[in-house]
Amino acid sequence: MSKEVVKMSWKEFLTTRNISHLSWNSIEELNVVKTNSDWYIAKIPIWDILDIPEFKYKYNKERDSITVYWGPPIEVINLDDVPNIYIKIHKRLGTDYRYHCDGRFYLF
Repeated sequence: MSKEVVKMSWKEFLTTRNISHLSWNSIEELNVVKTNSDWYIAKIPIWDILDIPEFKYKYNKERDSITVYWGPPIEVINLDDVPNIYIKIHKRLGTDYRYHCDGRFYLF
């Protein structure tokens, strides 16, 4: 019995992802738009998200959508309706000497 693929917008899909494993060698790799004593806030383009290794997807030209295989299959619809995407990165380096995010996307 095959399971029906769930359809979501970019906003719905991205708010359900755990990205706590993402980290960077240098904060200069990111587009930092705000900072405070504990965090950097960086704006991240959707194309950088599509490059995340576990973000496997297949484009469906007929429906102008992509099916994402990051967890259960999800069809992302309305591909052009991309929200502004931000991540929050700890200023304190991790024990691996890398900058880690807090685990979620922030969308506006």
